[in-house]
Amino acid sequence: MVLPTRLVCLVWLITCLSFNVKAQDFSVKSKYEYAPKEATKGNSLIQGLKFSEAIEEFNSLLKRANDAGDNRLAIFAMERKAYAERRSGDFEQALITISQAIARAKNQLDENDMLLSRLYFRAGVIQYRDYEFTNALYYLDTAQAVYQISDSYDSAFYKSLVDYKYYSLNSTNGNSDTLQKYLDIRLKIAQQNKDKEEELYILQDYPDFYSNLGDFEQALFYAIRAYKLATENLQPNPKNDVNIDISNKRTISFTMFKLAGVLRNKKDYTKALEVALQIIPIIDKYGPKSFPNYHAYYQGVGVIYVSLGQYEEALPYLEKAGEIDIKTSAAKRFYGINLVNIGNCYLQMGEEEKAYEILNKSFAVLKEVVSFPSSDYYFPHENLGNFYVKETEFNKAFIQYDSALRNSLGNYNEGALSFPEGENFSYYDLEALRKKASTLLNIEVDTLSEVERLSISKSYAERTHKLLFDRRKDLSASEGKLFLSKQFKPLYETAIEACYGLWKATGNEKYFYDALQFSRYSKAILFLEQSEELELVNNNLATQDLKESFYMAKTQLDSLEGGFYALIDSNITSDSLSQINDVLNSARNRFQNVVDSLRVYLGEFENQPNTVFKDLENPISARSIKGGEGIIEYFYGEESIFALGQDSENKVFVKIDELDSIQNGLLNIFSSVSQAPEIKDFDKKLDHFNKHSFYVYKSIIKPVLDSFSSKTKYLTIIPDDYLSRLPFEILITSDIEPSSFNSLPYLIREYSVQYELSNSLINNHNYKKRKKEVSGLLGIGYRSGDLASSRSQYGDLPGTEREINFLKASVEGTYFLGGTKQDFLENARNYDILHLAIHGEADTVNKYQSSLIFSGSGNTQLQTSDLYLAGLNARLAVLSACESGVGLITKGEGTFSIARGFSLVGVPSIVMSLWKVNDKITSRLMVDMHEKFNKEGEPINEALRQAKLNYLNNSDAYLSHPYYWSAFIQLGENVESNEGERNGLLVVVLSAGVLLAILAIFIYRKKRRRTI
Repeated sequence: MVLPTRLVCLVWLITCLSFNVKAQDFSVKSKYEYAPKEATKGNSLIQGLKFSEAIEEFNSLLKRANDAGDNRLAIFAMERKAYAERRSGDFEQALITISQAIARAKNQLDENDMLLSRLYFRAGVIQYRDYEFTNALYYLDTAQAVYQISDSYDSAFYKSLVDYKYYSLNSTNGNSDTLQKYLDIRLKIAQQNKDKEEELYILQDYPDFYSNLGDFEQALFYAIRAYKLATENLQPNPKNDVNIDISNKRTISFTMFKLAGVLRNKKDYTKALEVALQIIPIIDKYGPKSFPNYHAYYQGVGVIYVSLGQYEEALPYLEKAGEIDIKTSAAKRFYGINLVNIGNCYLQMGEEEKAYEILNKSFAVLKEVVSFPSSDYYFPHENLGNFYVKETEFNKAFIQYDSALRNSLGNYNEGALSFPEGENFSYYDLEALRKKASTLLNIEVDTLSEVERLSISKSYAERTHKLLFDRRKDLSASEGKLFLSKQFKPLYETAIEACYGLWKATGNEKYFYDALQFSRYSKAILFLEQSEELELVNNNLATQDLKESFYMAKTQLDSLEGGFYALIDSNITSDSLSQINDVLNSARNRFQNVVDSLRVYLGEFENQPNTVFKDLENPISARSIKGGEGIIEYFYGEESIFALGQDSENKVFVKIDELDSIQNGLLNIFSSVSQAPEIKDFDKKLDHFNKHSFYVYKSIIKPVLDSFSSKTKYLTIIPDDYLSRLPFEILITSDIEPSSFNSLPYLIREYSVQYELSNSLINNHNYKKRKKEVSGLLGIGYRSGDLASSRSQYGDLPGTEREINFLKASVEGTYFLGGTKQDFLENARNYDILHLAIHGEADTVNKYQSSLIFSGSGNTQLQTSDLYLAGLNARLAVLSACESGVGLITKGEGTFSIARGFSLVGVPSIVMSLWKVNDKITSRLMVDMHEKFNKEGEPINEALRQAKLNYLNNSDAYLSHPYYWSAFIQLGENVESNEGERNGLLVVVLSAGVLLAILAIFIYRKKRRRTI
């Protein structure tokens, strides 16, 4: 069908325009009111679901209209006949009828006639209901084009048109911006009409929309918002009318069903099951007849059980869902998809023959109602792909993932090894691309060499990464970004695995640097994003009002997110959660608006909305490394650990496969060193620690050190996942029969070790751009009336007095023994070094709650959000407190500790602790460290190392246990004190003076000999 040129232009124009409900200008257009009384009987038959009789009636009306020469009535009768035919299930005849009506209307009606718009709309609905979504979209676009140029309006019709336009776009992977515009239009129409039922119906589409994008935090917001709207607008039922009660229960059940779906998408399966199971007793109480969609609820519970790996528990629910009457195309489609889930259960349970029988049946059923390609086939193919991976049949898995993509994307026509082109990739498409890249590591293709196959896998991972980062930039919630980092870490494992294979096969250094780049992508991206935001606000050009707005918005947002996720864990359907949900979303929008305002205000940032991503995308090339220094970066994957090491002479790329054994060794080390040893079975504990520590050493670091130059003694380690809890200095470097803890060959005896969060931070910390040069030391010690021997209690810390008094006598600065949080916030910005000898408290459940505890009453806890207000300019923060480096470990991001907060706000060097520490010995270590750092001019890392070695070499067999001396590590740059710099300068001047004096004496003597 060819449209007139004017209509073609209008279709294109509408696609490009930003739609708004106000586009319906009622002041210019008249209301469309064509409703011929001759059609009343036929319309009544349709309402009574008597479709065959309605078809006969409209055939009769068509003949009468033709005889009377009434073209408009004849065309109208054809539209109603097509509608009745579609409702009767005869899609083919319905399309023929409406196509004839359109052809006749184009010849006999004006091109801006509202009836022509309704004809195109009816054709679109027929195609949509027949799952021909692309054709549906064409007709609906045309219907909208005609509607826009019509002289009349019809609000009810326009609402239906926008509804179907949205669903057709959604089913054809339409552009997300366009989809959101239509979704917002639909919601505005419902709100303008004050139609709460329609508003609730539309709100249910938002979770699906955002889930498809992978923005599960926004999906969760709308799911909770819909639940709140449903509970606030239930029908009053003072007389306990059963029908009203059932209607209310249906409304609540559907919103809970959607909420459970979002939680499942977020991988919070336990909470999803808890919500979904609340629906089943309601259905059982009132019976299936009262819940026409009960099959979907049972299927939803079954699918969640499948996600939990509880296949036997899933089957009864899925089989109950399969009881649906499959008379309609929609019911057949549901039945076919449900069979896929049942087949997947039997696959996972090992009953392959039965599984294949059911899966073949599912495809046969779906083919009856759904043509290829269709997203309905995505999950069947993905499930089969997952099964084949489990069975290590990678070629078959590759084919299934490829088929999943072809059905989801529709326009993917390239070869199986080619990456699909386009922009509109859903979250699930990204998942399939990730899995396809992974299978490429192991498939066998006769026409490809190993290098070619690995190169294709690497290319797949690179291109998927770019799509992933583009998607990430659109997310506003930190939790959403963390979710993406966690879910797609396996993508970077695939990429690094491919680089490793290519490195081994070719020896080309390019693949070493590519692997470093992928490792960079996988670590601390949220940290880098937040660091950039703080750098932005600390710019000298920003006004004080903007800065205060930023700090207030960020502090509120962090606080709300902490409370929100705590409430989700306790009661996701509580009124409190519904209330905080709206406030949290507003806070996210407000914070983003403040950041956007800052970027616009500061011209240098205006055209660089994401400099973090720009820096991350810069290729890593050969780095200049000083002699004696080495860098080791770890990637802790699901299948392997990779170590990438380089010093001034060598590059090392190591793959470590014994993941379970290494994790067991790490856990044993953590349990050994994170608590004070008991005298009982002390020798056994020594042997136990020695065994596991040496095993971890020889597995993860020895292969790198063996390839380094013998001159390399200063190591920077970029850990990952579990390794971020490990002080590498305590690893045992040789297999000996241990006699005591102080005689063990610890790594610290041979190497100085410091740590970084990301390789992008090496020699690249924000303090170099700080706005204010400061000097001196701020020291704060904890004091209260209660005595305690450990920093794990909020009592006095006697050792802190020794620390503060030593520093007071040694370094110029300001000191508070018994200092408060307010003392810190008011003074910290003016000092170069911060030393906080106070309490610390880690929270390994809530990432926002790790804190430092100051003296005083009231609000004594310092959390990361407080640091935004502190305006720190320090180069070094010594957190002489318990667990200051401990917090929730999040895959792909690292540890959320209070030390991370100091690094986040730009402090380039931090000394932090990895467990609860002993007050007395900590004081001894801190004093010794500052002696070497401030007086002797040693860099902070070497000062800390020497303090540890001094303690270790002068302790008895019991007190030399690593619990006492190894908790503190240094994160970030290896800074020197200003005192050390001045002392160093003095030494240089004196040395130069001595050399000049010696030279003068030599010249004098030489001249004297000549004279003689």
